[in-house]
Amino acid sequence: MEKPKLSVKEFLAHLRRQTVSEIISDDCLAAFSNVEAQFGNKFSRVSGFEVRLGNPSRYVDYILTAEEKNIPFVDFIWIEIDYEQFAADKKIEPCFFVDVTPKNGDYSEFWDKVLPMFMGEQRARKLRAPLDNLTANLPEGAIIKQIGTMTGRGELNFMCLAVLLSKWEDICPALKKIGWKGDINALWATIESWHENFGVALTFDLSEKGVHDKMGFELFPRWRHPLLVDRFIARLERSGLCLHSKGDALRRWIRILPDVEPFIQTDIHYFKLNYLDGKIIEAKAYIEQTPHLIHHYFSNYYRPLYVEFMLKDEKNTLPIAIALKYIYDCKENNIRRVKFSGDVGNYEHIDRLLNVCKENKIVATVELSKKITREQLKGMIAAGASEFIADIENSALKILQELNFANIQAKFFVDDENFRDLEQITKFASSLGVKELILTGMNPHNIKKSAPSRDALEYIANFISNYEKAPAQMKLSVEPCFSVLKAFMGGENPKKNPNRGINRGCTAGRNHFCITSTGNFSPCKFIPDEKSNSIADYWQKSQTLENFRAYESPCTDCSYKRRCLPCPALKIQICPLASYKSTLY
Repeated sequence: MEKPKLSVKEFLAHLRRQTVSEIISDDCLAAFSNVEAQFGNKFSRVSGFEVRLGNPSRYVDYILTAEEKNIPFVDFIWIEIDYEQFAADKKIEPCFFVDVTPKNGDYSEFWDKVLPMFMGEQRARKLRAPLDNLTANLPEGAIIKQIGTMTGRGELNFMCLAVLLSKWEDICPALKKIGWKGDINALWATIESWHENFGVALTFDLSEKGVHDKMGFELFPRWRHPLLVDRFIARLERSGLCLHSKGDALRRWIRILPDVEPFIQTDIHYFKLNYLDGKIIEAKAYIEQTPHLIHHYFSNYYRPLYVEFMLKDEKNTLPIAIALKYIYDCKENNIRRVKFSGDVGNYEHIDRLLNVCKENKIVATVELSKKITREQLKGMIAAGASEFIADIENSALKILQELNFANIQAKFFVDDENFRDLEQITKFASSLGVKELILTGMNPHNIKKSAPSRDALEYIANFISNYEKAPAQMKLSVEPCFSVLKAFMGGENPKKNPNRGINRGCTAGRNHFCITSTGNFSPCKFIPDEKSNSIADYWQKSQTLENFRAYESPCTDCSYKRRCLPCPALKIQICPLASYKSTLY
């Protein structure tokens, strides 16, 4: 599966919203415009920054990747741009690194095919003998994970290497074997107390004369809980290797709420201690922006994934001026999706709203809860509706199929009386050209007298498991608010249950909220609304949303408790997995 990539322009737009001034000064941030001018439209797997933790200067070197199709064994290249390079108004000359991926551990073939193209024929010939010697003397379990050149700095007589060791205790034996000429005992006395449980990488330069004296140690090479990272930062501060201002900035960096579309999460990739002449001379942090989900330790996104607009209900109709105001507010806040719900067929301005969304590149979903005519649907499609959602019983599904509209989702509300109809409902939805059938239940919408029993959950879980094994065009999914089923499908062991993060249950206030027909704000349309000045104000300052984000499953003595987040708007009822008697409303 192809790994997600974003443009450098997208990463830098995120950085400007989320910059940490103790690390990146205004001048440094402004200088990134030179990076954007030369690399902005390039796509990268990650966006990284080298931070010198003990240096009061507030600048960083920049790291990105570029796809590589010409060098054998290499899929992409790491590009490192020194601050001095992009701060100057001239063409950027970066440094380059590649991951080492020899076939079956055969470094010789890798060096033969990669080195000349990566660093040039002359340098490859000059460094091949010391590299072969180092490769032959690698201790058992050690691997060369990366090589690099500092051509951008004009340093042409050596190469950089990173050697990964399986355990901390291998450091001294490894240094002896690869021919490091420093004082092994003095080094060990200095670094022993920084013991790392998850392996360590040695970084050093290699020239014709062998391994250079300066040695780097990459620590924390995998994600860990923010509190553990805090503890490590505090130790760096106590050791005089990290300024308190930069330590505080790192703590904030790992707690920045992710952007949702495109997804960008902040992380510390690893720390590095540089050693020379009997002491640790500096500490660095390699922080990054990544389009990959690194962890679930956040309660909500920086801005919502979408905003729902309840256009019309039994009592109120959302004024068009208010609806337009908040659609433009969505655009200003980089919210790329909206959902229109309520009696949309009788809302006279629906086509206008859809047109505005289309003009502003906002994906508009229309939820159909009432009867609607063919002409109304044709008008919405022409106006720019991106997708429709309707209950499986809604005749609009058949009309949309006849209109050759492809992006259709259907909902099936499961209870203890109809769960055995799932196979038939799935076939029916597929015959209507439905793109995704969403199973929902145990929420205030169309609430039934009987919640699904444990037997019903078992039946549904088995059906989904078997359905996913066979090739099918239609997707079958479970709505997050049907958390009981999602948690049950993941199993009783919370450490192995994959139902976690924002989508493990109720997503109200976590990835969306609702603008009600009164023009007020609510976590979802089933919750009492309140006034607010703007989308950003409500999302960041609403105490109601804070309550929702802090809400956890009120169940007791249930093995699914950590992976289940039932709807907080439900009144007291019996859960098929456990009983609970606590609701927010």
